[in-house]
Amino acid sequence: MSSQLRFTTVVFLAFVGIVTVAQTVIRGARLDALANRPKPPPVPCRGESIAVDDDFNGGSLKPWSCKAKCAEKKEYYLLYHNGVATQCGAYPDCFDEGEDKGLTCIPQLKTTKKK
Repeated sequence: MSSQLRFTTVVFLAFVGIVTVAQTVIRGARLDALANRPKPPPVPCRGESIAVDDDFNGGSLKPWSCKAKCAEKKEYYLLYHNGVATQCGAYPDCFDEGEDKGLTCIPQLKTTKKK
Protein backbone atom coordinates (compact mmCIF):
# COMPACT_ATOMS: atom_id res chain seq x y z
CA MET A 1 0.00 0.00 0.00
CA SER A 2 1.39 3.36 -0.95
CA SER A 3 2.03 6.01 1.68
CA GLN A 4 -0.45 8.39 -0.02
CA LEU A 5 -3.25 5.80 0.16
CA ARG A 6 -2.38 4.95 3.76
CA PHE A 7 -2.42 8.66 4.71
CA THR A 8 -5.80 9.16 2.97
CA THR A 9 -7.26 6.13 4.77
CA VAL A 10 -6.03 7.33 8.18
CA VAL A 11 -7.41 10.84 7.58
CA PHE A 12 -10.75 9.43 6.44
CA LEU A 13 -11.07 7.11 9.46
CA ALA A 14 -10.09 9.94 11.82
CA PHE A 15 -12.75 12.17 10.23
CA VAL A 16 -15.42 9.45 10.63
CA GLY A 17 -14.40 8.97 14.26
CA ILE A 18 -14.55 12.70 15.03
CA VAL A 19 -17.99 13.03 13.38
CA THR A 20 -19.30 10.00 15.31
CA VAL A 21 -18.07 11.37 18.66
CA ALA A 22 -19.49 14.83 17.90
CA GLN A 23 -22.90 13.39 17.00
CA THR A 24 -22.95 11.31 20.19
CA VAL A 25 -22.13 14.34 22.36
CA ILE A 26 -24.72 16.54 20.64
CA ARG A 27 -27.43 13.86 20.78
CA GLY A 28 -26.68 13.23 24.46
CA ALA A 29 -26.98 16.93 25.26
CA ARG A 30 -30.35 17.10 23.49
CA LEU A 31 -31.67 14.05 25.36
CA ASP A 32 -30.51 15.52 28.68
CA ALA A 33 -32.29 18.80 27.88
CA LEU A 34 -35.51 16.95 27.04
CA ALA A 35 -35.34 14.80 30.18
CA ASN A 36 -34.79 17.82 32.44
CA ARG A 37 -37.59 19.87 30.88
CA PRO A 38 -40.26 20.64 33.49
CA LYS A 39 -43.62 18.94 33.06
CA PRO A 40 -46.55 21.25 32.37
CA PRO A 41 -48.98 21.81 35.26
CA PRO A 42 -52.06 19.57 35.34
CA VAL A 43 -55.11 20.76 33.42
CA PRO A 44 -58.74 19.73 34.01
CA CYS A 45 -59.55 16.26 32.67
CA ARG A 46 -61.89 16.12 29.66
CA GLY A 47 -64.78 13.70 29.30
CA GLU A 48 -65.98 10.90 31.57
CA SER A 49 -63.81 8.95 33.97
CA ILE A 50 -62.88 5.27 33.79
CA ALA A 51 -62.13 3.86 37.25
CA VAL A 52 -58.84 1.93 37.51
CA ASP A 53 -58.19 -0.27 40.56
CA ASP A 54 -54.43 0.42 40.61
CA ASP A 55 -52.59 3.43 42.06
CA PHE A 56 -50.85 5.74 39.59
CA ASN A 57 -47.18 6.33 40.38
CA GLY A 58 -46.03 8.16 37.27
CA GLY A 59 -45.59 5.41 34.68
CA SER A 60 -47.45 2.98 32.47
CA LEU A 61 -49.54 0.40 34.26
CA LYS A 62 -52.09 -1.62 32.32
CA PRO A 63 -51.93 -0.96 28.60
CA TRP A 64 -54.99 0.10 26.64
CA SER A 65 -57.27 0.98 29.55
CA CYS A 66 -58.59 3.84 27.40
CA LYS A 67 -59.05 1.60 24.36
CA ALA A 68 -61.85 -0.33 26.13
CA LYS A 69 -64.21 2.66 25.76
CA CYS A 70 -62.86 3.88 22.40
CA ALA A 71 -65.79 2.57 20.33
CA GLU A 72 -68.10 5.05 22.08
CA LYS A 73 -66.19 7.93 20.41
CA LYS A 74 -66.25 10.08 23.56
CA GLU A 75 -63.47 11.66 25.60
CA TYR A 76 -62.35 9.77 28.69
CA TYR A 77 -59.75 9.94 31.39
CA LEU A 78 -58.43 7.27 33.76
CA LEU A 79 -59.17 7.81 37.44
CA TYR A 80 -56.83 5.72 39.57
CA HIS A 81 -57.51 4.26 43.00
CA ASN A 82 -55.25 6.87 44.66
CA GLY A 83 -57.26 9.78 43.16
CA VAL A 84 -54.77 10.67 40.41
CA ALA A 85 -56.13 11.01 36.87
CA THR A 86 -54.57 10.87 33.37
CA GLN A 87 -56.17 11.88 30.08
CA CYS A 88 -57.01 9.37 27.36
CA GLY A 89 -56.13 10.25 23.77
CA ALA A 90 -58.71 11.28 21.21
CA TYR A 91 -60.65 8.87 19.00
CA PRO A 92 -59.66 6.81 16.93
CA ASP A 93 -56.30 6.15 18.64
CA CYS A 94 -57.48 6.34 22.26
CA PHE A 95 -53.99 5.79 23.64
CA ASP A 96 -53.38 6.12 27.37
CA GLU A 97 -51.62 9.41 26.59
CA GLY A 98 -51.35 10.85 30.07
CA GLU A 99 -50.22 7.54 31.54
CA ASP A 100 -47.63 7.00 28.79
CA LYS A 101 -46.18 10.49 29.25
CA GLY A 102 -46.55 10.59 33.05
CA LEU A 103 -48.85 13.64 32.81
CA THR A 104 -51.79 14.00 35.14
CA CYS A 105 -55.02 15.97 34.86
CA ILE A 106 -57.44 17.30 37.47
CA PRO A 107 -60.43 14.93 37.73
CA GLN A 108 -63.97 16.26 37.49
CA LEU A 109 -66.50 15.50 40.20
CA LYS A 110 -68.64 12.99 38.30
CA THR A 111 -69.67 9.40 38.75
CA THR A 112 -67.06 6.99 37.47
CA LYS A 113 -67.64 4.04 35.15
CA LYS A 114 -66.08 0.74 36.15
CA LYS A 115 -64.01 -0.72 33.34
